[in-house]
Amino acid sequence: MGSIRVAGIRFTAHPQDHMPRHVHAMTGSGEVIIELLTRGKVRLDQRTQPVRGATTNDVRKALKVAAFSHDLLIQLWEKAR
Repeated sequence: MGSIRVAGIRFTAHPQDHMPRHVHAMTGSGEVIIELLTRGKVRLDQRTQPVRGATTNDVRKALKVAAFSHDLLIQLWEKAR
């Protein structure tokens, strides 16, 4: 498992994880699963429960930080795979 910390959020990518390309953002209050789309775009994963215990503010922050760090998170995903 690879991980990095950006702006107080720990992003992890699990080895040989399934598509679509995504990371797990561990916030102060929970976990947010974020899909890494093309051209620097991100979104909440299309699973039934992409947010686990995180507050609305933590979800917003995780998405904002993920978009800002998109290229770095893509590298994390690729390295874990």
